Amino acid sequence: MDKTIECSICKDDGLCKNNTKSPDYDDDFFGSDIYDCVEYLEAKEGKPKGSWMIEWGRNLKKNEQPYESDFVKWTRSLVKI
Repeated sequence: MDKTIECSICKDDGLCKNNTKSPDYDDDFFGSDIYDCVEYLEAKEGKPKGSWMIEWGRNLKKNEQPYESDFVKWTRSLVKI
C-alpha cells in the first residue's frame, strides 16, 4: 500500500528532492534530507537558495548571551568588585 505523506516543511507537490519518487532523490548517508525540503520551499517562495542559513545565523547572534562558566560565577561571588 502506497501512502502519500504531505511534508510539513515544504508541502511537497512531488518536485522536492527529498521525495522518494523524485529522480533526484538520494538514499545514501549524505543524500536527500531536510535541507532539500527547505531549499525547495525557498525556491517556491522566491527566496535565494540558502537564505534559511543566513536567517538562522542572524537569529543565533541576536539571541546570544555571553557565556559565563560556573567557575567564573563562583569567583565573582568571592571577590567584591
